[in-house]
Amino acid sequence: MLIGACKNRIEVTIMLKARHIEISYYQPVLLDACFEAHHGKLTGLIGESGSGKSSLLNRLSLYSYDHDFDYEIDGLNMKELSKHDCLQLLKSKIAYLRQECTFMDNMRIDGNLRMEAKIAGKTLSDERLHQVLKEVELDGKKDLYPAALSGGEKQRLAIALALVKGAGILFLDEITSALDEVNTQKIIEILQHLAYEDRKLIVLATHDDSLIDVLDDVYEIQDEKLMKIKE
Repeated sequence: MLIGACKNRIEVTIMLKARHIEISYYQPVLLDACFEAHHGKLTGLIGESGSGKSSLLNRLSLYSYDHDFDYEIDGLNMKELSKHDCLQLLKSKIAYLRQECTFMDNMRIDGNLRMEAKIAGKTLSDERLHQVLKEVELDGKKDLYPAALSGGEKQRLAIALALVKGAGILFLDEITSALDEVNTQKIIEILQHLAYEDRKLIVLATHDDSLIDVLDDVYEIQDEKLMKIKE
C-alpha cells in the first residue's frame, strides 16, 4: 500500500497560478483552462494518454511557455519576463522530470550531480552531495555510472538532480508509470517528504488512478477541458 498523505501540515500558500491556457496542434488540446498549485502540497494531473498532460507540463515548466497565457510563479508575472529570464528561472528554480531520464552516461553519479549544480550556478559540497543521495535512498552509490542503476534508482537520481540545483518547483511526467509498486511507493514517499517537510511545490502527471489517494489536489484533462476533481 502507498502511504497516505500527511494531514498535519502548516497552511499552504498559492505559488503557481495559470489562467486562460489554450493549447492546440492540429486540433484543440486545452481550451481556456485554469491551474493552480501550492507550496507544500502534491498536485496531480491525470488524464488518458494523449489527453495533453505533457503539453501542459511543457508550458508550466517554462520549456515551451511563449507568454501565451497569464502565468505567475512565486509572485512573478511570467508575461513580464524575457525568454532569457524565463530560461534562467528554469535553470535554477524549476525541475522537469520525465519518464525517460537523461543523464551524462560517461560520468559517475557524483559527476552528474556536480554538473547539474554547476549549471544552476551552485557549488556542491561533499556534505550536501551525501545528504541528497541519502534523501533519495542512493547513499553509497555515488561512484556508479547511471547505466548500473535500476529503473527506480534512475528516477530517484533524477529527483536528486533537481535537489542539487536547488529547485523549489518540480514537475514530474509519468515518472512512476514503468515502476513496480515497491519502487512507486519509494518515489511517492520521497515526494511527500519534499512537499510536506521541505515545502517544495510538486506537480505530478500520471494516468495511474491508484495514485489519486496520495495526492492533495487533482486536476483531470478530459474533452479539452481541465477540471479540478480533488482538493
